Amino acid sequence: MNIKYNHYYRFLEWGYKNIPPRIIIEEYIDDNNISDYKFFCYNGNVKNMFIVQDRYKNDGMKVTFFDKNFSRLPFKRKYPNNENKIKKPNNWDEMIIISEILSKPFPFVRVDLYEYNKKVLFGEMTFYPGNGTEKFYPVEWDYILGDMITLPNKV
Repeated sequence: MNIKYNHYYRFLEWGYKNIPPRIIIEEYIDDNNISDYKFFCYNGNVKNMFIVQDRYKNDGMKVTFFDKNFSRLPFKRKYPNNENKIKKPNNWDEMIIISEILSKPFPFVRVDLYEYNKKVLFGEMTFYPGNGTEKFYPVEWDYILGDMITLPNKV
């Protein structure tokens, strides 16, 4: 509840500046072995996404990028890729539909979903993945992904 933990003051994410602190209570899910699916949406279209795995394991979190067809992409950002074969989630098509509906009003947003007990659960939406500061490797992917964003004309 302390203002110093507001993302505007900590990470300069302007969208959080005037949001008053709140406590939100959610139903508990056992997330020790759950995968986190994070969809990059551009003007309501999923173009790519990443899966977060092993968040709490000793050898560290893995982040692996895929395109909309669930083909692995040749880059990483901050965390190592999971080099193992990754199975496409059972609810993949539903996740795409949900992400595209939620992201429709925005030039860019990341929609986070989980697959838990055979259901899709909503996590969050963020306009600043990695606070906009995590670098892609190789660096040309910063530009490739950035070029996918089409901002509206200024009125």
